[in-house]
Amino acid sequence: MLSVRIWTPESDYDAKAVLLLSEKLVAHFGIKISIKIKGKPDRQVAKKGASGLKKAIKNYLQEDHCVIFVIDHDGPQAQANRRQEPNSLINQIEEVVKLKEFQGRVHLVEAVNELEAWLLIDCTGIFCYFAQNHHALPKTCKQDLCSTECRHKIKQHKTFSRLITKYTSGDTASIEEPEQGSDKGVKEYLIKFSQEIFQVLHPNTRKVDKNSQYKEALAPKIAEYIKIDDETLKRSESLTHLGYQLKECELRVEK
Repeated sequence: MLSVRIWTPESDYDAKAVLLLSEKLVAHFGIKISIKIKGKPDRQVAKKGASGLKKAIKNYLQEDHCVIFVIDHDGPQAQANRRQEPNSLINQIEEVVKLKEFQGRVHLVEAVNELEAWLLIDCTGIFCYFAQNHHALPKTCKQDLCSTECRHKIKQHKTFSRLITKYTSGDTASIEEPEQGSDKGVKEYLIKFSQEIFQVLHPNTRKVDKNSQYKEALAPKIAEYIKIDDETLKRSESLTHLGYQLKECELRVEK
């Protein structure tokens, strides 16, 4: 089967989460490919910059048909600062993607508002993750939190549904982007959501348990609960773009 390697050079946690989301995209779009994943580059690759990336890609393309880079797309100011640095990661990747020898086989997808924005396409799934094993969950959720029936019951619960609706954005790119030194941004948005989930489930507990709030290490586990369908994909153009890139890799082989 055709294989595509997705490379998330900024984070190994992102790699694990993106792998799960990509497999769901493949299933949703009916794409017949297998996904391989790569997180942070090896030290020697990172040390050599664009030339190191180029050599690594050449090796990957001996066994994979396409390589797709996935990196965070920060706020406007941070993004501008990145591009002004000649050896920044975004500039290194764009240099390699533009090479004629890799044309049509190496791509870049930027996760607008960072990976957390891809998780926030499905706030019901996020609620399910943070509410697992809680006694207040409907009986249908005891066996499978990801089931359609469980999700339906949770949406029927007025308090749960109100909280989920509060954090569901029409487009996750519209969530305020973080700037350098800011305490606002999509990570903080998700942290606050997880804190409110805890408060709803534990109304008599004043202090939020730090182990019950979002942190980057939880991203892969939460990704297991995220539902990808036409409705949730409407909330993220950049995640949908990843799906289209995967489809393009499949179609390129068929041609």
